[in-house]
Amino acid sequence: QRRLCASALRLTQGLLDRPEPARLWLVTQDVTQFEEGSPMTVAPASLWGLGRTIALEHPELRCTRIDLNAFPHLPSLEDAASHLPSLEDAASHLPSLEDAASHLPPLEKGGRGGFLTDSAAQIPPNPPLLKGGTVLVDALFAEIWADSDEDQVALSPTGRRVARLGRRANLDQSRATPEIRPDATYLITGGLGGLGLAVADWLVAQGARTLALVGRSAPDEAARQTITRLEQAGAHVWTPQVDVADGPAMEALFAELQQDWLPLAGIIHAAGALDDAALRDQDWAHFERVMAAKIDGAWHLHRLALDHPLDFFVLFASMAGVLGSTGQANHAAASAWLDAFAQARQAQGQPAISLDWGAWRDIGAAARRGVERQMQRIGIGAMMPEQGLAIFEWALTEQPAQAVVLPEVNWPQLLAQFPESAHPPFFAGFEKTVAIQSTAVAEQAPVVTTDLPTRLRQADATERLSLLQTFLATRVAEVIGLSRPPKLETPLPELGFDSLMAVELKNRVKTALGIELPVRAILEGASVGQLADLLLANLDLTAPVAAPAELIQPDPAHRYEPFPLTDIQQAYWVGRGPGMELGGIGCHLYTEMDGYDLPLEQFQDSWRRLVARHDMLRAVVAGDGQQRILAQVPPYEIPVLNLRDLPDSEREAQLTRLRGELSHRVFDATQWPLFDIRATHIDERRTRLHLGFDLLVLDAASIFQLREEWVRLAADPALELPPLELSFRDVVLAEVAQRNSESYHRAERYWLERLPDLPSGPELPLLRDPASLTRPHFVRRLQRLDQAEWSALRARAQQLGLTPSGLLCAAYADVLAAWSRYPRFCITLTLFNRPALHPEIMQIIGDFTSTILLEFDGSAPNFAERARTLQKRLAADLDHGAFSGVQVMREQARRQGGQVSAVPVVFTSALGLDAGQPGDSAWEGLGEMVYS
Repeated sequence: QRRLCASALRLTQGLLDRPEPARLWLVTQDVTQFEEGSPMTVAPASLWGLGRTIALEHPELRCTRIDLNAFPHLPSLEDAASHLPSLEDAASHLPSLEDAASHLPPLEKGGRGGFLTDSAAQIPPNPPLLKGGTVLVDALFAEIWADSDEDQVALSPTGRRVARLGRRANLDQSRATPEIRPDATYLITGGLGGLGLAVADWLVAQGARTLALVGRSAPDEAARQTITRLEQAGAHVWTPQVDVADGPAMEALFAELQQDWLPLAGIIHAAGALDDAALRDQDWAHFERVMAAKIDGAWHLHRLALDHPLDFFVLFASMAGVLGSTGQANHAAASAWLDAFAQARQAQGQPAISLDWGAWRDIGAAARRGVERQMQRIGIGAMMPEQGLAIFEWALTEQPAQAVVLPEVNWPQLLAQFPESAHPPFFAGFEKTVAIQSTAVAEQAPVVTTDLPTRLRQADATERLSLLQTFLATRVAEVIGLSRPPKLETPLPELGFDSLMAVELKNRVKTALGIELPVRAILEGASVGQLADLLLANLDLTAPVAAPAELIQPDPAHRYEPFPLTDIQQAYWVGRGPGMELGGIGCHLYTEMDGYDLPLEQFQDSWRRLVARHDMLRAVVAGDGQQRILAQVPPYEIPVLNLRDLPDSEREAQLTRLRGELSHRVFDATQWPLFDIRATHIDERRTRLHLGFDLLVLDAASIFQLREEWVRLAADPALELPPLELSFRDVVLAEVAQRNSESYHRAERYWLERLPDLPSGPELPLLRDPASLTRPHFVRRLQRLDQAEWSALRARAQQLGLTPSGLLCAAYADVLAAWSRYPRFCITLTLFNRPALHPEIMQIIGDFTSTILLEFDGSAPNFAERARTLQKRLAADLDHGAFSGVQVMREQARRQGGQVSAVPVVFTSALGLDAGQPGDSAWEGLGEMVYS
């Protein structure tokens, strides 16, 4: 497969360099099993994974995969491979692209073409694969000249088949859990990574008592904590440091395993490496690194375990091998090989399962690299670890040779990536599938329903309830990221609904039906069925409902005219002035990343593209408190400081000085830019990026989005992001206009009625009067919970009827209460408030933050009661969030003659953003976070 992929890669890159259009066919032998018992070979399967990515990245090549199955007189793969040159000599044996193309007859469509077979690393006019007689020749060339839209075809002497993605039935929860034996050893490669440790946890929970967690390096702190917990549960855990691609080292590992450990009963091959690059930029080193871990590792495990009677042999592959994946041609090729290898093992009577995983949420290499967020943008979501482990358990029970695991797919959004006339036939069965959107509330563009009111008017009472139930169940699935609508009777908090999700559901219902769905009802345990009853009771079919005319209408003609600051922007803008207590500082995010061999020019170019794409990267605030977007700005230059030649001590002193200067910078809001990106060369390979953002113009979700887009554009300069019509200015002006609505006035009355009795912030013991501080300096403190601790906390929160964010907020308030003079006080709660009023609302950047003054009463006798009371108060406040905490404090100051009770303690939860902790996925392409 190495030689085949090397030749195909070179051929593809050559075709892309040609000025005239070309067509590419990849022809293989016996990769597909046309029928049970037909011959099958594994090596060329990697071409199919590679081809799927070629088709995705370069649809202009119209890359078609054709497999010739069970034709007589074809040379065996081994014989064919013997004619292949070595990888080192392959390039010299390839004719020049011009000479090769001259042997190819012109096509009626698409210009000249090229094809590669699995029997020779060349582009001959008469490929050796065609030596099997006229039946084969006729079948192959009939397929080629037919110029069909089908791009995955299997031919045999008995007929023709095309590839289609099929839907597997729902998991059978009634079947018995597969036996996990306490008297056996279970080996996991990649066992110290996120997926490996999650599987290890599951195995021990099922009764395993001996685990071999194989990794190339020693366990890190998170892995050590998990291992300690497993050992406390009674497991013996062995952590050999072995590269799974190293044959002799694996032989030594198995020898020790056989001599010193219990019999081997199961293998999970979860080791892997990612080395992403666009096809134009891939070289063989990219492929070799990825294939070594996946393919060589699987082969060594196979041959060394042949003498062990295994219960299961599981290969962790990727959906990239089945669907293709932009920038991951190497990963797709390796995964397709694993799929074929599992089928070949099963055909030989050996256990084997290849699981083509989509992105896991929170754990694994894909989560660290931001793959989850990239997939969400094209309609493919991520699965929670517990979902993935349930599928893993199902696979051990059912023993499928291959399963593609895509628990959350928005098919219309996915297919929208392709021209309407060029939807891949592979997805033909899903073109009319109703959208079930993916995970992150703060990242998914909402689907606006426009025909539901009409259908409700036309329906009778019974049908109306059914329509509302279906509507709500689908919206709930979209918001929370379920693979299918929930049961009508399941309380939403049991599904993991939190306050952000409740607000998002409320917004979607209001956009579609014009009805205010109470957040309190959601958080207090209502089910879809109960909410549908509530909607039906409040449905007024004679009143106008929200319709497209009421959505935000972009106003590009006035895009560059001044517009007001939002409430939170005004607070930030005023607070940076020196006249405020604890003022004189900006709301500012500063991060340092250390990367190796960073292509700074590429990062600079891609950042300039982001500045051109996103209005608020060109925003300034005038002295009158009005903001505006600049139509044109100079090309941003990343300043570079070279410290390579300095002694270590002097270099560190310079870096410390720079950190002190940049980390507490207060930007002049009247001057562009309101960001600061610099680079420092530390040594010959290592470069530190200094990244500063004024949060006057960006919120947390915007930062996450910018990080992800920047890394994608830098990795693939040819990538074109779709243009944005909506502007942050449009959103702000729509929010101002909304202040004339009844819902806004209702929220205003709610807060003004509570204002006389609303407490101030906690009165905490202080070393100094804050008013005496001329330039306060804030220090960030960070604490992490491992996956097991967090899962346990979430489970406990659910038992108490609390959301995860509600639990953390109550704990935070409880600690404050322990030190506060009075047990009753307010904290400032921040919200990420993006109204579901335009399809692009999740794609633009700006500061969408709002605030609530959340009252806490610490006088209740136990934590559970205090937490539940706080959550009930939060739910009621969220139902009236249109009148912000900043507006409440303004009104309080007006009533008190300019004096306002300070609420300087803030709680922010970004759990619903699914962006990971700082330093995780989104920045992975830039290097390692060293300071934030």
